Amino acid sequence: MRSQVAQRLECLGTKLSLHPRLRELDAQISALDAALAAVHASKALPLLLSFVLSIGNVLNAGTAKGDAAGFRLEDLQKLADVKTTSEPQTSLLSLVAQLAAGTNKDVGRQLHDELRPIAEVRELKFESLREKMVELRAELEMMGRELTSFEPAAESDRFAEVIRPFYSEAASHEARLEARLEATNAVLVDLSRYLADKVEATEPEAVLARLHAFETSFGKACRDNERQANLERAKAIELKAAEERRKSAGNTPGGTPGSGGTMSKRKQPIRRVVQAGGALMAGIQGSLRRGDFQKMVALRNQHLALRRHSIVGSPHDDD
Repeated sequence: MRSQVAQRLECLGTKLSLHPRLRELDAQISALDAALAAVHASKALPLLLSFVLSIGNVLNAGTAKGDAAGFRLEDLQKLADVKTTSEPQTSLLSLVAQLAAGTNKDVGRQLHDELRPIAEVRELKFESLREKMVELRAELEMMGRELTSFEPAAESDRFAEVIRPFYSEAASHEARLEARLEATNAVLVDLSRYLADKVEATEPEAVLARLHAFETSFGKACRDNERQANLERAKAIELKAAEERRKSAGNTPGGTPGSGGTMSKRKQPIRRVVQAGGALMAGIQGSLRRGDFQKMVALRNQHLALRRHSIVGSPHDDD
């Protein structure tokens, strides 16, 4: 009796939690399907993959790797690490972004928008979905066994009456989800093979993770290229403006190149002006040059005395 009560309680617990869990699994499988549909519908992705293949064949021309029909998807992660030896260094990924931008300047944004559904499932693990499905199936099987061996504990025992319709609908829902999950797995495997990616039995979603990583790094390369192009344009504009200023300065009368059109004035030496009859001032200036301070003081006193005489006159003038 105790065992029967425990099993019935487990069945009731499953009844309370099963529908939300089924809806969650349904939404996650739908998100995976949307990501796969986005990859197949993308127009930018095939273009970029063709650029990568073409550049690789050019670089490997004349070698055993030349004239390749394709490449492994995991090689996309190496594009940022392959760089030129000359300065400034440019990565192969940056070169792909430049070539693609020549065809479509918004290719980075386009790829991001087209593969946005992948970002929504980047942390979703397919194996965890399988584990959840196994747990649900086990709980439903336990519920089915309990219904098969059901014996009313009393005339008022309505356990089977309540659980049986729920079990029938839930088992049908779980079977549909399990079929969808396996179909999604098959599409993931097919996509991996189509893109020459390594097929991971326990991680079929790895192909989406690699595509998301490529979309992220490619978008960064596009932004870096755009930023560098803006800097170069600004530098070219500044150089052109400086050249025009130099030409303008050269065409200005009396101007000199590099003067900015302003005539630089030659500094003239300060001249000491000695007025006619100013022999006394000339003597003072000479004393200053020679450092003869005593004579300078005497000459100054003599000069002051002469000025007083010219103003008030000599005391003997009234006699």
